[in-house]
Amino acid sequence: MLARYMRTALRLACVLSAAQFALPALGCKTAEDRNREQALDQTAADLVQAARDAGKRTIRLGGDAGGSGLLTGPAKPDDFPKDIPIYPGSTVILGGRSTGTGKPSWSLSMTTVDSKDQAIARYKDLLSGFEKVSDLNMGDAALSIWRSPAYDMTLMVGTTPGTRTTTITLNVASK
Repeated sequence: MLARYMRTALRLACVLSAAQFALPALGCKTAEDRNREQALDQTAADLVQAARDAGKRTIRLGGDAGGSGLLTGPAKPDDFPKDIPIYPGSTVILGGRSTGTGKPSWSLSMTTVDSKDQAIARYKDLLSGFEKVSDLNMGDAALSIWRSPAYDMTLMVGTTPGTRTTTITLNVASK
């Protein structure tokens, strides 16, 4: 139950992130598109503020599988894998940890003033010990999946609409 909940939550986070970054790439903006962008920007701002207000909070979720989640904001979880590189000079805005599957998984969102292309190029160098499994470029956003012997990782990099900020999100799962 918890694993299903965490997968659903992760999918929702991925969809929201991709939607936020992909809207401007569609080329045409209706009033509905602008309203959607504003709502997504406000939702993201509200989540960041909630994380800052909450500090560290352990969230226990019910279900047969047990497990727990930890939201850290604005900081990375204390046990975030040292093998996973944090983008140099970035600012962590939200971190999280889950043990729903019995194995830990982490999520970390950061911002940088570097461009999306700079961040992607830098991560290619930083992840030299990882194998790239897939790559998807959606204009203002890019998604890639990486593997190492110990971890599976999703890297999302995108330009925040209306700003000069690039957001980087790492979703890491232990094998």
